[in-house]
Amino acid sequence: MGGGTPEGPSLAAGVFTTTPVAPTTAPLVDNVRPTAITGASPADVVALANARRLAGTRDLSTRLAGLAQRADEIDLLWMRYKAACNVEVAPNATQSREWFTVWEGGGTPVSGSVDCDSYYDELVRHGEALKSQVTSAEASAQSAGVEPGTIRSVFDNYRMGWSGWGRSSPPPRRR
Repeated sequence: MGGGTPEGPSLAAGVFTTTPVAPTTAPLVDNVRPTAITGASPADVVALANARRLAGTRDLSTRLAGLAQRADEIDLLWMRYKAACNVEVAPNATQSREWFTVWEGGGTPVSGSVDCDSYYDELVRHGEALKSQVTSAEASAQSAGVEPGTIRSVFDNYRMGWSGWGRSSPPPRRR
């Protein structure tokens, strides 16, 4: 990659410095026109975009590995709630974790312990904290240009695949 010219940015020591650039009709690659980086070939721009996507995929995988451990802990809270409160759940092939059903309007106790409401509330509190971190990790991957299919694969790899991460919180149980 070459130095800067009056027509565009310069990539010196990995830092862009910008000067005005005339509009071009060259194709966009991750919102960057190859001619916007003076001295960079279209192949260089594609390589930079690919490196950014790869880094985004690695970051997503690292973050989800840690979040999956937290989800495993929520699995234990779910099993306690389900057993103590006699919760019946319909099988759902689109969920990687059974406790996701609470965010889909299910997971209502049939009968059980007086602790059911507090077990439920604890499950929701931990689930909401996890949900916030998962949606943040997904947004970071998207902004890095990670393809939707790759994001789904990483989520599925950690048993975190679910379309409901953006759902609102379930209501608290009535006491």
